[in-house]
Amino acid sequence: YEFEGKRYDCGDKLGFMKANIEFSKRHPEIGKEFTEFLKSIS
Repeated sequence: YEFEGKRYDCGDKLGFMKANIEFSKRHPEIGKEFTEFLKSIS
């Protein structure tokens, strides 16, 4: 099955975390603040 977009392996712990971070960064209500938080801890 072909589709456009990014695929995450949410059955894998790291893949699950990556998916949640990516979606959180794009979220219209919290995306900007969440991205700033990530910058502050890196």
